[in-house]
Amino acid sequence: MTTQIPERVCAVLVHDGRLCLIRRQREAGLQHSLPAGVVEDGEDPVDALRRELHEELGLDLAVLPVPPVLRFV
Repeated sequence: MTTQIPERVCAVLVHDGRLCLIRRQREAGLQHSLPAGVVEDGEDPVDALRRELHEELGLDLAVLPVPPVLRFV
């Protein structure tokens, strides 16, 4: 039996020298994290990142005045 590791996407958003983090209250305390999530079955990683940014930040990349610089690692 093999265990598949889920593919994840993550965004590092920097604007005017500031880093965007999501703040969540968890049972263990306050948590700060980068916007991220799991790539769903059959989903393209770029589409997954767009979806996660919209879900977590309400950010629609299609309406930005300047397109973001996308880099993949």
